[in-house]
Amino acid sequence: MSAPRFENRWGWSTIAAAIAVAASLAGPVVWYGEISNRVEVVEQDVTQIHTEVRSMDTRVRQNETLGARQDERYSSILGYLARIDTRLERIEQQ
Repeated sequence: MSAPRFENRWGWSTIAAAIAVAASLAGPVVWYGEISNRVEVVEQDVTQIHTEVRSMDTRVRQNETLGARQDERYSSILGYLARIDTRLERIEQQ
């Protein structure tokens, strides 16, 4: 009886072809994962920018309101100064 022979059905060319197929299938999966991560980062940045814009819009509205109040105060002061000036002219004429 002779010793059993081992037949290598998976030759190096078959193994290399299997590795090439696995690598070509893994490439798009890795690429998709990278793109997904980049999209998530961009979405986070956009959300942060929207929050900052809302915050700035609120601050601009507050400044506009304060500016309008100051304008009214200055107008009131100018009105009082005009009345004082009129009274001083009357006093000087007497």
